[in-house]
Amino acid sequence: MKVLAIFLICLVAVNASSIKSQRLKAMSKLTYTSLFAEIEAQLSSGGPLSAITGTLDKLTKQIRDEQTEHDAMWAIQQVDCVEEKTFRTNEITVATDSLKRANTHFTACSHSLDKAQVDLGTNEQDILDTQSALAEVKAIRTAEIALFVAKKADFLHGIEVIEGTLDFLDELVGGDATLLQLSSMSMELIKATSKIGHIHVAAPAISLLANMAASEEDLFVDQTAVQRIRDMLTNMANTIADALDELQFNEANSKEAFEILSANLNQTILDLQALNERLNDHIAAMKQCVLAEGVVISQSTAKLDRNQKLLDAAMVMCDSFEHEYKTSTEGRKEELDLLKIIKTMAEKRISGMGSASVEFGGDVSGASEDHAYTDGTFGGEAAGAQADNLHLTD
Repeated sequence: MKVLAIFLICLVAVNASSIKSQRLKAMSKLTYTSLFAEIEAQLSSGGPLSAITGTLDKLTKQIRDEQTEHDAMWAIQQVDCVEEKTFRTNEITVATDSLKRANTHFTACSHSLDKAQVDLGTNEQDILDTQSALAEVKAIRTAEIALFVAKKADFLHGIEVIEGTLDFLDELVGGDATLLQLSSMSMELIKATSKIGHIHVAAPAISLLANMAASEEDLFVDQTAVQRIRDMLTNMANTIADALDELQFNEANSKEAFEILSANLNQTILDLQALNERLNDHIAAMKQCVLAEGVVISQSTAKLDRNQKLLDAAMVMCDSFEHEYKTSTEGRKEELDLLKIIKTMAEKRISGMGSASVEFGGDVSGASEDHAYTDGTFGGEAAGAQADNLHLTD
């Protein structure tokens, strides 16, 4: 800001200098007309040469003083212009770099935000699907348990019926049971073994019991026949017991498999829920990133535009400074050349060395190849004047 303040002070100063220069140019015609009239009067009255040269030297000194002031101002302006251009260029570089980084971060955060939002939707659907699968597995397991309980009860009932048949057989041999009871017991045995899918195992014993009931002979006193039925029933009970053991073994395996699967599904749900939380946190962070980088982009763009405009203005102003300096310096050089010509002509007139035709107010085109005097003013350019690096000397 210090550079800008100095720059503005210089601007005010150069404006004042420009106004002064314009005022001097506007008064130039009147000044030289008055000067010529004054010299002409002094020549006509026979005034001393020192009076004329004094007037010319005074104007010469005034012009040189103005040039000296302008040289000092131009030196300050050059320094200020370099500082301002350097400062603005650095600010533009900083703003450009900041804008580039912000755009890179903004793009990365935007892409990451979009991807995280898609991943979040997929993850939430995965949670619902896993929860649905777990519910289905639990429903299946509940049905398996119910089936196991029912089958176990049927197997135990079958074994109970067989054991009851063995007891009934003892009663029948002892004469404490009737054939009608035998028929009922046989039907119960058929139902029980059919329900558990072992009717084929019970069939020989049931057939032998039926034959005993239908026989006219007293087969229940035949120990061989009775033992044969007893062995069949005992083998049948063992077979059903083995089947029950297999049923229970399968149930244990099913329970273990369910527990493993259920644990895996529950862990999967926990993992997905944790991922869901991380995705939500990431989405919040990326939204903040997009917002923050958007602000940086806006600020960097504004800074870049502002400093670019100020740099452009400084370039124009510094060019104006240079043009004003060169133009003013060239003008003063011409004025000094004119004053030298006038002084030379006056000296010639006083000393009587000049031509009679050399008179102020007349045609002085022969006085200098580079200047012409018309209506009381001189115009043209001084030969050899250098506006780029001019130091006015005698």
